[in-house]
Amino acid sequence: MDIPYIAVIDPETAALCGIIDVYQSLVTRETLNDVGDWELTLPATDAAIDALRVGRMLNVQGFSGLIEEISIAQTDDGADVMTACGSDLGGLLSARLALPGAGQEYAEYSGEPAAVMASIVADNCIDAEPARNYPQLMIGAVDETDEVITWQTRYEVVSDVLRDIAGAHGLTWRIRYDAGDMLLDIRRAQDHSAGSDSPVIYSPEYDNVTGQSYTHSVAGSANVALAAGSGTGAEREVCWVGDSQLRGLARRETYLALKSYSSLADDAAAQLSARYSPALAFEGSLLETGPFQYGVHWQLGDTITVQHLAWGVSMDVRVTEIEHVYEGDTVQLVATFGESAITLVDAIKRTIAPAQDDMRR
Repeated sequence: MDIPYIAVIDPETAALCGIIDVYQSLVTRETLNDVGDWELTLPATDAAIDALRVGRMLNVQGFSGLIEEISIAQTDDGADVMTACGSDLGGLLSARLALPGAGQEYAEYSGEPAAVMASIVADNCIDAEPARNYPQLMIGAVDETDEVITWQTRYEVVSDVLRDIAGAHGLTWRIRYDAGDMLLDIRRAQDHSAGSDSPVIYSPEYDNVTGQSYTHSVAGSANVALAAGSGTGAEREVCWVGDSQLRGLARRETYLALKSYSSLADDAAAQLSARYSPALAFEGSLLETGPFQYGVHWQLGDTITVQHLAWGVSMDVRVTEIEHVYEGDTVQLVATFGESAITLVDAIKRTIAPAQDDMRR
């Protein structure tokens, strides 16, 4: 098949700055409830150099990315090669802090989780001080739920706040580009597991997945947490959550500092499950020649069934990452299901976050 062309756009004016239809490779990566990224490698022609500039954006088959870095190098055979990379449009929210109102210690929100997420974005990116606003950013489709939460935040990165709320309440979010507008969509994740009304199953037995890998890791995980809530010193509310009956080697403890909650025990248990569960991941290249197509039958964040019966693996897991690889005349779709093993950076973030929260008290 022919590789798709890439449109380069000025995000301020929506003007088309160029079309890229010759390149060695393009990799786009969408990550559940976090900022995705992309990388493009191509010949450093005059047209490419003129079109691809930091501050512009690209759009290819529904994926839009901010151009944040450009580099040009000469190969051993004298050819000039350009590399461009950046984040997806979620990077807009990683460049803004969630600020409390004047005279307030925290910004506090109450309502349905998706509505709270939309309000935080609106207050810090759309209806904030003029210098902080993105004129192109709008609130798009927001799914309703029956749940009501209270959430406090201050001086946190907006994309991190959305990640935490969405992860704790079964939501997904993304910013999509539509004819000059950037729309924040927040949706409820759907269940497409084998026992659902609309099952999606990937298995080598069905010839719809290749190049599989499977990981089960307890590194960095926890199954019991000491949760601390409001108050200071001896008056601070604390409780244990998780499987408190676990003992010895089976018991893995952590500390959770919650700055906003409706029920300390319930909300801490949800955070323990969302942030510290063992890594259980399945990765594979998906063949879309079968009955299931990404974006049609399932989306990022949905729960589907993945199997490899020869390995004894059958899991109902969320889709946590989607990677498209465009090279030559081929397009490869690589999906990650479940949570990958914790990285060193993740471990550091987990250690710093509770300490920062305590210092704010």
